Amino acid sequence: MKPKNLLLSLAFLFLVQLNYSQSLDNSFNNNGIVMSPNSSGKDIIVGPTGLIYTISDFWGNQWDLKLSRLLSNGLPDISFGSGGTVITDISGGSTDLGTVVLLQPDGKIIVGGVTSNGGFNFRLVLVRYTDSGELDISFGSSGIVVANTSAYFEFVSTALLQNDGKIILLGTDSNGDNLDVVAVRYENNGNLDFTFGTNGYFRYDFSNGNDRVMDAMIQSDGKIVIVGNTLPYDSTSWDSFALRIDNSGTIDYSFGSSGVIILSPGDGNDLIGSVAPQSDGKLILYGSTYNGSIYLKFYACRLNTNGSMDFSFAVNGHAFIEYESELFQCHHPGKVIIQPDDKLLLIGGTDSIACSTCLHNKDFSIIRLTPEGFKDVTWGNDGIFKIGLSSIWILGESREYLQSGCLQQDGKLLVIGNYQNGSADIVMRLNTDIVIFTEEPKNLSNEVATVFPNPVLDNVNVLFDVIPTGTIELYNSIGLKIYHLDSDEKHTIINTENFAKGIYFIRILNNNKSFTKEIILQ
Repeated sequence: MKPKNLLLSLAFLFLVQLNYSQSLDNSFNNNGIVMSPNSSGKDIIVGPTGLIYTISDFWGNQWDLKLSRLLSNGLPDISFGSGGTVITDISGGSTDLGTVVLLQPDGKIIVGGVTSNGGFNFRLVLVRYTDSGELDISFGSSGIVVANTSAYFEFVSTALLQNDGKIILLGTDSNGDNLDVVAVRYENNGNLDFTFGTNGYFRYDFSNGNDRVMDAMIQSDGKIVIVGNTLPYDSTSWDSFALRIDNSGTIDYSFGSSGVIILSPGDGNDLIGSVAPQSDGKLILYGSTYNGSIYLKFYACRLNTNGSMDFSFAVNGHAFIEYESELFQCHHPGKVIIQPDDKLLLIGGTDSIACSTCLHNKDFSIIRLTPEGFKDVTWGNDGIFKIGLSSIWILGESREYLQSGCLQQDGKLLVIGNYQNGSADIVMRLNTDIVIFTEEPKNLSNEVATVFPNPVLDNVNVLFDVIPTGTIELYNSIGLKIYHLDSDEKHTIINTENFAKGIYFIRILNNNKSFTKEIILQ
């Protein structure tokens, strides 16, 4: 099965209303925005060389996967696919939807999604592409892996790439009576990993109700946290959940209550959509909750590393954020991003699906919270940054929101979302006040410390010339701090076995001096 390549033209002009200190980056496609027609944006990542990858659903005669690669200036990378874009029809005429894009250390690209053979018979699917945008024939069957389940109705929510190259595909699976949590693990070549769960599959059913996976993450110790929503069989309101499994696909009973925590902070539907760790390992969950009226508001909470509620976060562990108080206005959460300083970026927008006769002005939104869960009043307008299509008003049902985002090495923020019910996907880059490194890297040779070996296999050594009262920090390739140690030992060994392979930056401070060194984990 070969991908269909299509060069997409940009055919949208509109007025963007910006009133705050954050702004669109005009060096990105000249106006900070890239729009592509007939598409619905789902996920975005940036590689170590600055290339930008996006996954969207593309509407031709049916929905297909659309993988695009942009240069750092926002222009299409014409060396990728056809004009920077690859359209892949997996099912041969039925619906194919993508939700997540991952980048392997060798430059190959993984897309997770679902494929249908007609009707609502969806199957979980992984697709892998070469660096040039061709289907990788060494993966699965001609670059494609379709989960072999008996499910009638499935949706994928995310996929995870482990340090050993194995890939975990997570979604929702029908058992014939209700919907369950499902995770499937594959070897790097696309073969099912039978050492995971039961014959490669992990399943979980919350009290015979309907369960939906929304997001997942791999902790530094290799354990996997899965978040989503559950509708008990005897209830009409959704609750949220977080569960944790170990690397073998078995419930981790040390987390929450027997491996699970159920959250019900509102008076109706409580919907978690994203999870991310702060630097101390505590978990931020982001979603929306019914507020007792007829519209939803954004919601975030924090869990301790053992899965218990962290009541020191915001007010008794919960942060409720109203973006608009307009009647019938729903708040659609996208992704939570944790800055290097542990501040929270909540990406989302509004959704007027509850009203077919209302006139609304739609806004994309980014909300920033302090590490403790309160609105950061230094950001936007009272902690909320709105990007409004001020010349466009929509009558009736409409869906405009940001779905995902990521931080670049220089601290700029990339976001992707939908415009007018999938008439276009939209990618934007914002200038921010986010600082990845507070100073230019300085190489003071051995005056501070010696770092070895480089490249690194299992351990990186930091040898101070004098007994230090210093700090060691490790940042990944997009500038997120993943390790922090205050050291008073002359020789410190950092185990890196649980870190993904790739480029990192180690930053060492001692006696009012500092230097930053690039290292490679193999």
